[in-house]
Amino acid sequence: MWRAFQSSCLAFAALASAGQAHASDAADEAPSSLTQEWVGLELSPLSLNSGSPPFGPTPTRIQPGPGGMLRVLRHRWSRAYWTPLQAGIFLGETSRGTIFAHAEMEGGTIIPLRQGRALEIGMAAGVGVLAVEYAEVGCDGSCDVGGAGVMLSPVVRYLFRDGPGWTMGATVRAAIPLHVPSGDWVGYYSGRAVLYLVGFDVALGSR
Repeated sequence: MWRAFQSSCLAFAALASAGQAHASDAADEAPSSLTQEWVGLELSPLSLNSGSPPFGPTPTRIQPGPGGMLRVLRHRWSRAYWTPLQAGIFLGETSRGTIFAHAEMEGGTIIPLRQGRALEIGMAAGVGVLAVEYAEVGCDGSCDVGGAGVMLSPVVRYLFRDGPGWTMGATVRAAIPLHVPSGDWVGYYSGRAVLYLVGFDVALGSR
């Protein structure tokens, strides 16, 4: 019986050591994430638009161009995040270009992944102007599809570096205007359009 008791103690000790080693390995694979973000930058060098006018040529669908968005004071919990203020602009570099200017707040969920990575799925709401030009003649200025006023902007971020001091990843964001204005708003609108932005994301903060 004594030998059986000793064997049981040794077996439990071995299991405890193995469990502790496994926990240490898991901790090494998933380092602490950034909690309080001070500033974040979303760079968007490429856009895709959908939406066509009732008449005239369709817009240039894929447009490169300088684009970026700055956000401040985002807070991240273990499974959620909140951004009180972010604003940005995108300018399509084509003969029939795109103008997108916006300011909003954003909230979403965080899905932690292994090896210090994470997936963020969020929704922003605010105001902005989206003008996708489709003709250079026939309008007093430009003929556009898009919208102005209240906008929604769903976003997906894949963070391949989610550490305690900084994050880095790739983003896909959509801009969905809820209103097509009448009159001149950076051009004359004849229909709705949605803009999709592909880019990179980097942020600095503290745990």
